[in-house]
Amino acid sequence: MPNWSRVLSAKQLDISLRHLVEFTGFPPVPPNRLTGYNAPDNHGGGRDVFANMLNGLSKQFNEPDWEKCAALFYQSASEIEMLTNIIVDVLLKKGKDLNAAKSSLNKIADIEEQAFRILLNVNK
Repeated sequence: MPNWSRVLSAKQLDISLRHLVEFTGFPPVPPNRLTGYNAPDNHGGGRDVFANMLNGLSKQFNEPDWEKCAALFYQSASEIEMLTNIIVDVLLKKGKDLNAAKSSLNKIADIEEQAFRILLNVNK
């Protein structure tokens, strides 16, 4: 991401970043800060929905590890919201570069890797 501004035209970068933040929404929708609308603004990539489901299934099927996964997906949702805000700042010219976005994306990957590793090992 930090190199995108060097390899993409300004128009391509704008389109790519807008597309990225739209699809962090659940359902996909641009963040309110870009549209000016006052609507529900959930940009956690749907991870909170997945976490809610895991919590319910954990109780239903007595799988405590799924609760651990849910906590990780809630954490991921929060980090995706932060990533979205970083990118929106760049789009609105309030942020200078995408280095913070790279760091946030790496955190998301690490968190979700932990969660999926737990899911892979349930009932083994």
